[in-house]
Amino acid sequence: MGISNRDGNLNRYNETRTNLENKVKDLKCKIDEFNNKLTKKDNVDREKAEIATITAEYHNLNHFLSLIENENSSFKDRYSFFNYLNELQRAENFCRSSSNTDYNHLADEFENIIKERVERIKKKML
Repeated sequence: MGISNRDGNLNRYNETRTNLENKVKDLKCKIDEFNNKLTKKDNVDREKAEIATITAEYHNLNHFLSLIENENSSFKDRYSFFNYLNELQRAENFCRSSSNTDYNHLADEFENIIKERVERIKKKML
């Protein structure tokens, strides 16, 4: 049973994944652009701060994308599965506490993935 078997969720999943991939690409372009502009001495500190912020967001979004892509994965052992759930919860909490309003949608996605994975485990145990 996977995300492709759930009515209505596949389109939402693909839309979220596509949006994240586009944001990651845009941020990568911004990082490259800032790296190329770091030659002006008067703007170096400001630009370094901006590139640090963009780089952090790039890594966060890349991590979020990998969590969503692994939603339908099988795990070798309980430790891997619970580690994945823990990462999902951390990502959800991060998105909920972020001042970036775009992250609220991601937090909802992570919450849904957690609920669905736990439900699948409960069904297997019955």
